[in-house]
Amino acid sequence: DEFSVGYKKYPWQVKMFKHIQFFVANNADQIIVPSNYLKKIVMNWGIKGDKIQVIYNAFHVPNFSGTKEEMKRKFNINFPMIVSAGRLIPWKGFDTLIELMPEIVKQIPGARLYIIGDGPEKKYLDECVKKFKTENYVFLIGKMNQNDLFEYIKASDLFVLNTSYEGLSHQLLEVLYLET
Repeated sequence: DEFSVGYKKYPWQVKMFKHIQFFVANNADQIIVPSNYLKKIVMNWGIKGDKIQVIYNAFHVPNFSGTKEEMKRKFNINFPMIVSAGRLIPWKGFDTLIELMPEIVKQIPGARLYIIGDGPEKKYLDECVKKFKTENYVFLIGKMNQNDLFEYIKASDLFVLNTSYEGLSHQLLEVLYLET
């Protein structure tokens, strides 16, 4: 069976999905992916490489000005600041960041983590903050507009994207542009 891996067999639902995935991809005139990494994944499905075109994600340069020092003054930040942002969903790994903060604070006294975003995991992450006793240095900020987010990112000393899956992240491109 071409849809088994080693000795492990997939359930019939996964086999069906893989058949549909192959059928759709194989019958497409062209497949566009945002990275060479994803091109290799599609090729591993059995799709010929000449049918797959890589077109990198577009990047809109943020309309933002302000220095790190200006943003730190604006928010009265005089401590090591870590920022992570995104939709609060399981694969973004915010719970792991919260769990790691006690150890980080041991290594970097005064460090604080600001998680910016909203989503279905908010209540769970609130519980993680309590469970790991990080109330004094982990802050769930909630959703904010892009310019305010850029100000927090610019003020930070470290931006963390701890996702278990991400293609070419627009967010990382923005952070690189902001020179955090």
